[in-house]
Amino acid sequence: MARRHFRIAYQFNVQLLADDIARLGWMKIDLGRAAKVGPQAVGRFLRGEYQTPRMAAKFAKAMGFPADRYLLDTVIVGLNKKQRQAFEEVLADAKRKAAR
Repeated sequence: MARRHFRIAYQFNVQLLADDIARLGWMKIDLGRAAKVGPQAVGRFLRGEYQTPRMAAKFAKAMGFPADRYLLDTVIVGLNKKQRQAFEEVLADAKRKAAR
């Protein structure tokens, strides 16, 4: 039986991040310092060149927001229909528990 490979794809709200930076009167270098990353990391994230949940969480926490503020969606690519439904049920259950 062939092994199925899958990957997790994340979608981020970079416009909200850019708006938050502007609202605070910060520049990319200010966010980089606060998040303890280089200013080029901020630019790469905003351009979509390098985005990870960890980086998004660092930016959110540095500005005083919840860690998941910029995470829009999580998608697993490469699952069949049954696997996708099972994953979505587990994810929905986790979100319900986290909301309590």
